[in-house]
Formats: sequence, structure tokens, C-alpha cells
Amino acid sequence: MESKMTSADELAVYKTWSVDKLANELAGAYANYERSLERTAALTAQNKAMREYIEADAYCPCCGEVETCAEDCTFRTDCSESAERFDLARSILAALPKEDKP
Repeated sequence: MESKMTSADELAVYKTWSVDKLANELAGAYANYERSLERTAALTAQNKAMREYIEADAYCPCCGEVETCAEDCTFRTDCSESAERFDLARSILAALPKEDKP
């Protein structure tokens, strides 16, 4: 004799299948989320390192400024070859996203 599933049995199987499918989809989404967090942390660290490296070139030894020189700074006239390099570094810094400060 062949056993037939009742509507209640079919509903129970469907619910179990749906819950299992949803659990698998959530697990996959969470794994993607964790990978995204790790990648974001790595990119943030790279951005910070790149910013620090460029800031070293943008630093003015005369006035100690990184973004713009003080009004009384004479570095640009005293050492024009180096001033060209820090001008380039400063333009790159201006294009980079600002670092979030806590």
C-alpha cells in the first residue's frame, strides 16, 4: 500500500525546505559580509599607508605644514626643485578621500 502525504505533511516538508534554504542563503550572505569587512579594513589600511607616504613628500621643512605653507614660508624660493615635488604631493592629497578621525 502506497502512503500518500497529506497537505499537512507537504506543508511541513515545504516549511523545512524553506527554512533550510533561507538559512543557507543567510549563511552565504553573512560570509560575503565578513569578506567585505576584511577587504574594507585592508583598503583602509592601504589608504592610510599611502596617505602617510604622500604626506611625507608634502611636508614643508621650512614651516612644517603639509596642506598649504604658512604665509611667511620661504621654502618655495629657497629650494624650488623640492617645492615642485611637494606641490605634486599636495595635489594628490587633495584628491584622496579624507581620513576619518575618531
